[in-house]
Amino acid sequence: SVPASEKTAIWRNICSRVNGIYAKARDTEDLKKKWRDIRLKAKQTAAKRHKEILEIGAAKTPRSELELLVLDTVLPVSVGGIGNMDTSMPRMPSPEGKPESIHLH
Repeated sequence: SVPASEKTAIWRNICSRVNGIYAKARDTEDLKKKWRDIRLKAKQTAAKRHKEILEIGAAKTPRSELELLVLDTVLPVSVGGIGNMDTSMPRMPSPEGKPESIHLH
């Protein structure tokens, strides 16, 4: 695990490099949100491809170069689930009566 102080320094470095390239200045929180959004989109697209492969034997959804790069930072189980179990499906209701989902990442 990376210490919080090191993560902060890494994000500051990323922010400095991004702001050196683009005209619109961003802060680290903007960049973290953008990164989370990019990862979520890549995982959703990969999960869609995985589902297509399971259902029809081939994926119709194309893969982008960005998606491949982003997915290198994601655990495979967070995209394809565990075995044949669909981790996006609701589980048994929680004590509050709300369905719970399996969150692995």
